[in-house]
Amino acid sequence: MAGEVGHLVADPSGPECGCGRRGCVEAIAGGRALQRGLRRLGGGDDPRALVDPQAPPAIRELADGVFDALGLAAAALVSVADPGELRLGGGLSAAWGAEGARRVALAMNRRVLAELAATPVTVSALGDDAALVGLGELLALRLPAR
Repeated sequence: MAGEVGHLVADPSGPECGCGRRGCVEAIAGGRALQRGLRRLGGGDDPRALVDPQAPPAIRELADGVFDALGLAAAALVSVADPGELRLGGGLSAAWGAEGARRVALAMNRRVLAELAATPVTVSALGDDAALVGLGELLALRLPAR
């Protein structure tokens, strides 16, 4: 389960997670959680509302919680692995673009040593395929050459 930062508890009084705990990063910032939150607040289904500076205050407050939780997960990864760059992948990060990466970086930087706060946070060009491409790369490294 190493690296499963989606189940770090970001808010112990937060929403219930599928794992049975409360306030996990996934329960706050995962795709389904965001859809529920946006619908509840009348924001529709478009995750870009979370990076819209003209969004209603309630959606901006939801966004603050989402990016804070993602910043916690990013801080854990950067603190443990010091990757030199943190690339966000998946459909949500693609929808949020550079502004989402900036918000994650700000939340991450509040939690890491100054030396790690220089870690760039960027959005992968691979979108939803990022995890699959990464897995393929790992498999290619581990398979014997033929």
